Amino acid sequence: MFCDLSIVYQPDAAVMAKMLARARAAGYDVVAIDHIVTERLTPKHVNPIPKLLEDISKLKLTGVNTSFTVSDPLSDILGGEREGEAIASTVGAGGIISRGWSGTGGLKVLSRLTLMLNDITMGQCINSCPEATNQYDIVAVQPSNEATLNQAMSSLSIDLIAFDLTKAIPRAFKHQTVQPAKERGIYFEIPYAPAIHGNSCSFFHFTFKLIS
Repeated sequence: MFCDLSIVYQPDAAVMAKMLARARAAGYDVVAIDHIVTERLTPKHVNPIPKLLEDISKLKLTGVNTSFTVSDPLSDILGGEREGEAIASTVGAGGIISRGWSGTGGLKVLSRLTLMLNDITMGQCINSCPEATNQYDIVAVQPSNEATLNQAMSSLSIDLIAFDLTKAIPRAFKHQTVQPAKERGIYFEIPYAPAIHGNSCSFFHFTFKLIS
């Protein structure tokens, strides 16, 4: 299965429709629209991606498939459920389906939340605001320091830990650091875009440091 789990959310439906069409043309089977949040989550938080996909479905763009219905659960993509959460199925036009979105051309579109962790209080809101996180198929964090990295590894109910490898990683990884996340089924993400778009020296330096 060919996936891109980080297509950054933009509110412009026409722009996003063309990005999804290009992803399908490039051979992707699954993509995730990534809503990046830099503020603390609250129970009033609203996932904007379903409304975006609804707007896309109303467009009449030449050569762009804009018909979307709900699709496969996260467990089919990442191999497991978020800790403490069972992904509920619902019935839609295609039969028994779940929260992700699928175009009739075969491209499955998931919704993703990425919370930028600047301090541990931002991380705490993930576990205390299921009303916010349960709106998304994938919940990710990007730690910015050692405290938030340790928090993400050990206690947050998340699917992914992402790293900005154009900057120094919070700390050197050791087995005892990574093991709690591994035991909880959390995945690690190394975005490859910086290697293509100009920050390749820093990217490869910190990538080699991360995996060594």
